[in-house]
Amino acid sequence: TVTITAESVFDPSVSANLPVTIAKKDIGAFTFDGLEVETYPGVAISNTPITVTSGLEGSDVMADALSFTTLNEVPVTVSADGTVSIADTVALTDNDKEYTVTVEGKGSYTGSKDLTLRLIVSKGTWQTIIESGKVPSDLSTYSSLVRTVLEPYEAGADIEARYVAVSLQGNGDAGSWANAAGDIKATMDNIVDAGENKIYIVLLASGTHMPTDTLAMKNHVAIVGGWNEWEHTGTSTISGDNVRQVFNNSGIDRTALLYGVRIADGKSSAEGGGMHNDNSSPTLSHVTFSGNTADRGGGMYNENSSPTLSHVTFSGNTADRHGGGMRNVSSSPTLSHVTFSGNTASDRGGGMYNWNSSPTLSHVTFSGNTAKYGGGGMYNDNDGASGPTIVNSLFWNNNVGANSTTVGQQIYMNNDADSGAENITIAFSLVQHGIEATSGATSDDNANDGLGFHPSGSDPVTVTQTNVISGDPMLADLADNGGFVQTIALSEN
Repeated sequence: TVTITAESVFDPSVSANLPVTIAKKDIGAFTFDGLEVETYPGVAISNTPITVTSGLEGSDVMADALSFTTLNEVPVTVSADGTVSIADTVALTDNDKEYTVTVEGKGSYTGSKDLTLRLIVSKGTWQTIIESGKVPSDLSTYSSLVRTVLEPYEAGADIEARYVAVSLQGNGDAGSWANAAGDIKATMDNIVDAGENKIYIVLLASGTHMPTDTLAMKNHVAIVGGWNEWEHTGTSTISGDNVRQVFNNSGIDRTALLYGVRIADGKSSAEGGGMHNDNSSPTLSHVTFSGNTADRGGGMYNENSSPTLSHVTFSGNTADRHGGGMRNVSSSPTLSHVTFSGNTASDRGGGMYNWNSSPTLSHVTFSGNTAKYGGGGMYNDNDGASGPTIVNSLFWNNNVGANSTTVGQQIYMNNDADSGAENITIAFSLVQHGIEATSGATSDDNANDGLGFHPSGSDPVTVTQTNVISGDPMLADLADNGGFVQTIALSEN
């Protein structure tokens, strides 16, 4: 018998998806004794259990590591000339669930030795966890999706899943994909017993969801978008349809989580077209705010709040006054790997507006944002003293002016003696025009300085800067560069 072994062809620990259909995507080729076999996700080659002889057909029952009860036979053919083939489509049955897996193997060799092939198909890690009903004690070996979603919760806590499709399925009780609810609002309202020992995962099918009313996140509830049944394909859109605010959160903490969602076309006549956080600190990961409008904080408005944002993009949001992308009031949000692009404020703070707030930014890009009067990228108002900390971030081509076409001060400190000194810490970052100001400065109306002050300011600004550069980064446009949110990459040059 010829044994061909392929290590880690399919590793459940790094897959968050159930392979409902496994595409014929080459992930490696293995050669033994002149025979090359191309392998695909879900296909493994080992020393059991299928043995066939040249010119004959053979089959055996597949076994899989995650306890499929019954698996269909897999026909394998080795022709007289040594060509190996596996049936294109194999239907699997796991109790009442049916899955389809597409595989292909090919190659040839000389000689009369038998071949030993095995097809292994496993459930995705995420489905396995949901069906286990418990938060695993050790998340370190799981996929990024699993780690991010379950990290805020206690190990051993019970898990209840709720399923939401774009339209109602079956009886709509939200207990399975076959009976998925058709409204996020009603599904969230029906969750009343979430807590430290029992969490809920609300799985949103891919597509555009149109809630019947403004939504509110809840503690110990994770909303995870982007599902095609058990295959995680990207993101789901939750739309305000240009008539309502999408999320209005109050009194929630980091256990209220949002992942893989695009918040679009939200509208508020006051604050936060996409999301309003009041005394709230939710966790957002792989989320996009796009096309939202409000008087203040077009994309997001935070008041007395400290949300955590990772891999989030704000694009094309608009504020009639302050904070096209985000406005912070007495808040300290933490942002990591966040992009602000193409946001507009008709007054101040095209990308972000801070009032008495001290956000922490790491790996954040501000590019192509506009404001009429100040702070195309970021505006810091000392009517309540603000002190942002900015590390490994970039401010480029943010515009200021009545026609919003003049590249101006990328960051603005409004130190006009209303209530005390402001401060800013910025390190290992790129700011267009650079930062000429030093600690203790009070006024600067130089439009060619990356950091600007009030022209008649009297309160000193404390500027702490380390390794701030100003060279043209030659950015490309906001685009799909991999991952679940759009980002800005470097151009080909």
